[in-house]
Amino acid sequence: MATIALFPFPAYGHLNPTLKLARALKQAGHRVCYLGLADFEDYIRSQGLEFIPILENSHTTDASGSTKARSQVNPLEVIGIGANGQAGKINHTQLNEIARQVKPIIQDMNPDLLIVDFLIGGFAYMVAQEFGIAGALIDTTLVEGIMLGGPAPESMRCELPVLVLCPEAFELPGTARNPNRYYIEPSVDLQRQELHAFPWEALDQSKPLIYASLGSQAYVYEHSARVFGAIVEAMSEKPEWQLVMAIGPHLKTTDFEPLPANVLMVNWAPQLKMLERAAMMITHGGLGAVKECIMLSVPMIVFPCRWDQPFNAARVVAHGLGMRGNINQVTAQQVANLIDSVATNPTLKRRMAAMSQTFRQIEDSRIGVKVVESILSQAHDQPARSTDYRSSAIL
Repeated sequence: MATIALFPFPAYGHLNPTLKLARALKQAGHRVCYLGLADFEDYIRSQGLEFIPILENSHTTDASGSTKARSQVNPLEVIGIGANGQAGKINHTQLNEIARQVKPIIQDMNPDLLIVDFLIGGFAYMVAQEFGIAGALIDTTLVEGIMLGGPAPESMRCELPVLVLCPEAFELPGTARNPNRYYIEPSVDLQRQELHAFPWEALDQSKPLIYASLGSQAYVYEHSARVFGAIVEAMSEKPEWQLVMAIGPHLKTTDFEPLPANVLMVNWAPQLKMLERAAMMITHGGLGAVKECIMLSVPMIVFPCRWDQPFNAARVVAHGLGMRGNINQVTAQQVANLIDSVATNPTLKRRMAAMSQTFRQIEDSRIGVKVVESILSQAHDQPARSTDYRSSAIL
């Protein structure tokens, strides 16, 4: 069987969607090894997957010009994403360092296929071409966004297949399907292991649950604190509900005190376990959270912040899976009205149940493994340096 090197973008929203595919490939008999920042090593290994850390001894410079060890900074800063979430100014020195460290690993591992997150795919072409191995990109969004490190030559961009970790059924009607872009399964790992403890005893089991989160990068969104505050205020007028709100690791729960008795605010919550209990979710509209809501049939209230989130919010509304809020004008009354609208709308629940069934059927099809094995088969039939995936469909 094949050896597959998987290099996701270093953020949970990009990493978590790859776990199910990686586990399925491993179950099919392939060796799957993650490459990534050491911050994520324990988490990946807890999923029963192999991991090789990079940039263990790297340093970055903070706003004052002081040098900080990689372990002291946000992992995104190491690859040129500043603390404000902006990706426009790329730290080319760090990208070159990533490539420098990856090359000997690739040489030693001798993988049959290198799969890299689309967002950091710029240097993947160089590595794949230099070693003459097959390459593919993995996209955890439904928008082909920027590629850090600058765009690759157009000919190479066309050659490499892109695996989209979402069924095409969630696309907006009439969306054109680009060549070499393959929609596979939702890749939601419902057996995902979590490393952090959660105070389950604090939940009121007698009340329906609303789960709220703006994702692990909530701190980079300008209006996060305002949204969290509006939700808390709205819940003070809805004692019949229980709210669990996860604000991310970079914000302080004490900044929102005092809290109503029916609000439990934490930095982190086990999202899948929350959704198994939740009647609805208030979310930023990251594709990972949206897919998890669909898989577990949980209607959504979406307050999109940036990047692909407004497009995902549009898809949620178009498919009748939830409501959209206005993050620029968010108020407690707006939140309360949206909660009432979702709770009393049986059409949302019916449409969500139908989409959930579609997602689960596609998830069970193992189409991702089939596509990857087709890529491997084509790469075996001809040298990787000259492989042109435009010439024939993968499936």
